[in-house]
Amino acid sequence: MKKIQICDSIMGSGKTSAAIRMMNEESDRRFIFVTPYLSEVDRVKNACRVRGFMEPKEAFGSKQCGFQKLLQEKRNIATTHALLLGSNKETVRLIQEGHYILILDEAVDPMMLCDSSQIDMEAFQQAGILNIDEHGKITWRNRGYRGKFEQEEQLAKWGSLYCSKGSVIYLYPREIFDAFEEGYVLTYMFKATYLKSFFDLNKMEYEYIGTAMDEVGYRFSSTPIVPEYACHLKEKVHILERGKINLIGKERTSLSLAWFGKHKNDGSLEELSRNANNFFRNICKAPAKECMWSVYADYKEKIVSCNDNSFVEVNARATNRYRDRRYLAYMVNLFPSPIYYNFFQEKGVAPDKDRWSLSMMVQWIWRSAIRDGKEITIYVPSGRMRGLLKG
Repeated sequence: MKKIQICDSIMGSGKTSAAIRMMNEESDRRFIFVTPYLSEVDRVKNACRVRGFMEPKEAFGSKQCGFQKLLQEKRNIATTHALLLGSNKETVRLIQEGHYILILDEAVDPMMLCDSSQIDMEAFQQAGILNIDEHGKITWRNRGYRGKFEQEEQLAKWGSLYCSKGSVIYLYPREIFDAFEEGYVLTYMFKATYLKSFFDLNKMEYEYIGTAMDEVGYRFSSTPIVPEYACHLKEKVHILERGKINLIGKERTSLSLAWFGKHKNDGSLEELSRNANNFFRNICKAPAKECMWSVYADYKEKIVSCNDNSFVEVNARATNRYRDRRYLAYMVNLFPSPIYYNFFQEKGVAPDKDRWSLSMMVQWIWRSAIRDGKEITIYVPSGRMRGLLKG
C-alpha cells in the first residue's frame, strides 16, 4: 500500500459520510469498503447507488469465491472485516490487479489465537517439521505434513505464525493491506488499537487526517476541525460519585473479568446487582426504556435487577439502537487480552493498557443519548475505569 491515512476523529464527526462522499465523487477509482457490521454494508450500498457497490454472496461454495467474482468484474465492493481478513493469495492478486482503494471502517484486530500451543510447536521443531526463530516466528519445513495441525501449516505459509508465552498467534498477512493502492482507516483513538501495533511491527507508514465541513458536507482533511458539539460533551456527562455504591470497585483490578470469576459465588455479584438496582430505580428514578447497562456476557444473568432489553455488550460499537438511553451502568474493568498485549509488548509496539480500556468504554458510552447531545448519567463502579473517564 503506497499510502495509509488514519482518519482519527471523534464519533459523529462525519468519517463515514466523508468516505461516502469521496467514493461517490471519485468515479475513476475503485473502492472496497470494509466494516464489522452488515448494517453499514447496507448503508454504503444505499448511499453509493451511482457507483454500484455490491456485497459478496456465496458462490461456488464460499463467500470468498463470491468476493473474487466481484473483483474479477472490477466492481466496487462493500463487505465485512472477516471476509477481507480471510483473503487468500488469489483474492490478493485480484485486489492488486484492480487497483483498489481500501476504506476500513473501525480498526480491525489483525490477529487471532490458534488452538495449538507453544509446546505443540516446539515438539514439531524437535521433529524437524518446522523452525521457530529467536523472535518466535514459525517457518514450516515439512511440505508433506498431514495431521492435526494442518491449519497451522497453512497459516505459517501464508501469514505470520508466532509462539508467544505458551500460545500460538496468527497475524494476518500484511500482503492483504499491501495489495491496495491506498488505504483509509476510520477510527477514534487509533493509538489504543492493535492495528497500530500491527502497522508499527511491519514498519508500515501512515499519516493522520480528520474531517472538515464545507457547503456540500463532510470531507477528509489534513487540517481537520473539532466539531462544535464535541466542545460541550463533558458538561453533559454526569458520573455518579457517591461513595458507598462505588466501594465494590475500589481496588485496581476490581470488576475485571478475573474478579468476576473469583467472586461469582461469594455474594459480590449480588451486591453489584443491588447497586445497579439502586442506581436506576432510586437515584435516577429512570424509566426502563431509558436504561443501558453492561457486564461481561457470561455473568449478565447474575445482575437480576436489570432489564435484558437494556443490556449492551461491553465492546459494542457502531450501533444506533440505544440512542434514547440516558441512564447508563458500565460495571466492568476492562484490560486488554494478556496474550495479545504481551505479544506486541515483546516486539516493543504494544498499545497503552489504560488508553485501550478507555477507548472501549468511550465507544460503549457513545451508543447512548450522548450521541444526540443529550445529558446522560453514568454509574462506573470501577475506580480505575471511572478515573480514566474523568481524566
